[in-house]
Amino acid sequence: MERQKAHLENWIQIGETLYGNVSRHPDLNLPDGTFVHTSRVLEISADKKSAKTKNTDYTLGESSSVEAQDEGD
Repeated sequence: MERQKAHLENWIQIGETLYGNVSRHPDLNLPDGTFVHTSRVLEISADKKSAKTKNTDYTLGESSSVEAQDEGD
């Protein structure tokens, strides 16, 4: 089975989840630009340009200018 592909802009990683504006997601019946959260991130590239979850490969655009706090704070 081929993996799904989508794109996230204005994203931020909090714990094991990415939050951002999704586009081109094949399974979500949402307009491009809708704010979503991913399932648990399994892998994120060292250059922060791509990420993988259980079912989806995401290309990552610009990250958010908001700084995330560690979940333990």
